[in-house]
Amino acid sequence: MSERVFPTTAGTDAAPDLRLPGNGPRRLGVIDIGSNSLRLVIFDGLKRMPQPIFNEKALCALGAGVADTGRLDPERADAAALALRRFAAIGRELAGDAIIAVATAAVRDAADGPAFIQRVERECGIPIRIVTGVEEATLSALGVLSSEPEADGLVADLGGGSLELVRVEQGAVGRQITLPVGALRLAARGSDARAWTEAVEKALDDAPWAAEAAARGLYLVGGGWRAIARVHIAETRHPIAAIHRYTLDMTQTLALADKVMGMKPADLARLKAAPARRLATLPHAAAALAGLVRRVKPSEVVFSTYGLREGVLYENLPAALRAADPLMAACRDIADQHSGFGAYGDRVHDWIAPLFAGETPNDLRLRHAACLLSEIAVAAHPDRRADHAIEEILTMPFLPLRHRERAFLALAVYARYAGNITGLHARPARDLLDQPAQARARLIGLALRLGDTFSGCAPALLDRGELELTPQALTLRARPGGRDLMGEVVERRLEAVAKVMRRRWRMTAEAA
Repeated sequence: MSERVFPTTAGTDAAPDLRLPGNGPRRLGVIDIGSNSLRLVIFDGLKRMPQPIFNEKALCALGAGVADTGRLDPERADAAALALRRFAAIGRELAGDAIIAVATAAVRDAADGPAFIQRVERECGIPIRIVTGVEEATLSALGVLSSEPEADGLVADLGGGSLELVRVEQGAVGRQITLPVGALRLAARGSDARAWTEAVEKALDDAPWAAEAAARGLYLVGGGWRAIARVHIAETRHPIAAIHRYTLDMTQTLALADKVMGMKPADLARLKAAPARRLATLPHAAAALAGLVRRVKPSEVVFSTYGLREGVLYENLPAALRAADPLMAACRDIADQHSGFGAYGDRVHDWIAPLFAGETPNDLRLRHAACLLSEIAVAAHPDRRADHAIEEILTMPFLPLRHRERAFLALAVYARYAGNITGLHARPARDLLDQPAQARARLIGLALRLGDTFSGCAPALLDRGELELTPQALTLRARPGGRDLMGEVVERRLEAVAKVMRRRWRMTAEAA
């Protein structure tokens, strides 16, 4: 067990020294040598919200048996070395020398772990850092904070060899502890599920502060727990399949964990939602979840697809980039990939702002995101644009939003193309939102539809008109040079917005 009780933030001297020279916008690879799985992820650059362009996993169970023998199993070590040679070859081709490799619990706990790392470094030509439990916990917490800077509570990262617990608050990493109750270590305790859970609860005696932290929220990291989330999403037919920020309450989480923990091998084999090679350790991951939740009693449980690998990148970011809003960064990257209209999203956000006085900060943030993504489907067939837009936003794996926020954003952009929110493809998003949220999403979509039609999505042409809202009327006023942009289609779009706002509408033009 290891513990750190002093606070740290990304980029301080206390954080792991994993920086790369330059911090430039280049492809970057991270190799994660875990106790259960090895993974190579190539990211599209060192930026605020990097997106994976290559992601491969090898389930070698490198840590199996370490708790009993104190050494790595030779066959598993050979399999891991083979997988890492492949990772190194791909990484060098895609990212050059910009590769960070880290090894966690299995390697640091095994007596022959350093010798294994020396062998892999020699065969692969890539330096590997064996991170301490404290460093591993820090990186996992930074990964969560990179996506959710407002996260307040307890980050729990379950690996094959260990369970890391970290307090996060106000964008900073605080108290943390590493406990030797990873999924493979629980599996080594035999077949008694009760013993697995009791082992986790007993280990938590060394972290009495964890319950107070989890009272604000519990953020789950790790492949085993992500697999459990997939099972729940599939069995409940949740309308959004993305795991990131999938949220359950304590009662739902315990029922799910108890169900998975009690499944027989034949029942587990029928779980199509869970990766086949995760099935062997799925009950142990469920036991760890049950023991943790019973002990800390979280206010909510949030599944995160961000963890150690994203934390490695976030730790390397310059401070100015770390401070940027992850949602805005992600949406700008997506807009750059889908739109040829440059700064149009920011301009139309300002243009429709008179219709949305009194917004909360998060309301404004989501509206801005909808504006940035408003051209996401311009290249699709006209008959498919609305459906394409909503499917893209609902399924993007790394969009940093809670599911109701994601549904709201998707519905707003759907309305921008469809002019309504009644279509069959819009139903998954509608099902997660109450009527006021649906109405606001529709209004944002209709306002974007008006702005897009008036300007042809050309940012400069938005300056030739302005919206004015009074308690009685909605007015579109053409400025000098804007009279020629008025027309029947613009009139219809304006009327649609005015109707949902219960206002009269009119179009006027300033004198030339």
